[in-house]
Amino acid sequence: MSSEEERPKVTKTLFFGVVTIAIGVFIPIIAIFVSVRPEGESLNTWFQRSGSIMVIVAVWAEVKLSHIQHLLNPTGVYTNDCLKLRKEYGTYYNLIVWLVSLIAVAGTLIWGYGDLMIENTK
Repeated sequence: MSSEEERPKVTKTLFFGVVTIAIGVFIPIIAIFVSVRPEGESLNTWFQRSGSIMVIVAVWAEVKLSHIQHLLNPTGVYTNDCLKLRKEYGTYYNLIVWLVSLIAVAGTLIWGYGDLMIENTK
């Protein structure tokens, strides 16, 4: 396929990555500031649980981003179409992958230690 045929797929997938980053960032904020937690659940535990959702969102984004990885960073022979896509989208792709990975790490830390983080800020 040519780079023109692949461009919409790459653009759509990168946009999905940006949306999942925003979701990943807002999940713990919502857990802290919006009253959506079940009755009897402490804020500490609810914040801690938001970390697991952050990890799920980040893994989901990584899976989706992996579908275009071979278009931007192929192994073997580089074609002109591949180089065009890489030049146009490579920086955005790398930034989004890095931020999604950061969301996964932050989610893991919140999932493991979120209750202590909230407790120590009181």
